[in-house]
Amino acid sequence: MGCASPTVPREDSDSDELAQDQNLDFNNGSSQNNNQNNNQNNNWFDTGDAGVMDATEMAQDAGSAIDEPEPEPEPEPEPSNGACDNDADEGELGSLDDTLDDVVGDCALSCLLSSDVATCGSDCVADNTDLSDDCSDCFGEIIACTASNCAFQCGLDAEGEACASCREENCNDDFEQCAGIPAQ
Repeated sequence: MGCASPTVPREDSDSDELAQDQNLDFNNGSSQNNNQNNNQNNNWFDTGDAGVMDATEMAQDAGSAIDEPEPEPEPEPEPSNGACDNDADEGELGSLDDTLDDVVGDCALSCLLSSDVATCGSDCVADNTDLSDDCSDCFGEIIACTASNCAFQCGLDAEGEACASCREENCNDDFEQCAGIPAQ
């Protein structure tokens, strides 16, 4: 007798056939799923749909955002003219250049005990100069501000550094806003 190897049935032969069947079914199912996925992907790149960009459009859109220069800042509006920022008052202020501080100082002293320092100062400046009433009002306001905030510093020395610093800190901005010219 010849030696023939005995054929022993494998226990998992049925499971191999089942796995092959499932594999085939899985592959067939995968094939169908892949076709569906491909169709969906093809639709995504369809530029006929509104709101969908293809890669070229996306690149152009991204590039245009990067390449655009920033807009120029809008110019600041010209400040409105203050009460003294006009030809007539500027001419008078120019002629008073040497005496304006004396006029304002004298008006400040004469109005110090007034119940309305601003009005008193404004009337005094208007009476002693040819400045307009509106421009004189700005000087009346700085006289009143100085009396309220800087009486001690300016009472000791109206021309001193302490008085000038106090007016700068407390009064000059309002004067410049009113008059449209720098405080002296």
